[in-house]
Amino acid sequence: MKTYTTRKQVERRIGEITRLIDPHADPRHVESMHGDLKTEFLTVCEAHNRAAGRVFQLRQRLDSLEMEKLKFGSHFTKGDQLEAVRAAVKQAEQAKAQAGEAVRAVRARVRELRAELDQLIALREKLRHTAGV
Repeated sequence: MKTYTTRKQVERRIGEITRLIDPHADPRHVESMHGDLKTEFLTVCEAHNRAAGRVFQLRQRLDSLEMEKLKFGSHFTKGDQLEAVRAAVKQAEQAKAQAGEAVRAVRARVRELRAELDQLIALREKLRHTAGV
């Protein structure tokens, strides 16, 4: 946390943080976020959900092809397609993992802001008492 020397600086930073997060709401929910932070969180969540849907879709296709392979045995003619879908599943799982990491990064940022806000509120109280207010 940056060093603040005046109450005005502390108040300004508290205002900046409260424009990004609601200090009274549950930090795990999107309702606790505001402005750019909320937009960023919704964007990365949407990307993660799309990636998860794509993985699910590809796994269903892979299962279908593998069942076909078991059914037809040596007469199975879609080997190239099966390998392509396997590769696509791997790629989609990596994209999903990256999107999940982005979601966790935004949540970590919210936790950091909340911790900073708690420290600033304590500092504000300390400055109030030392100023004799």
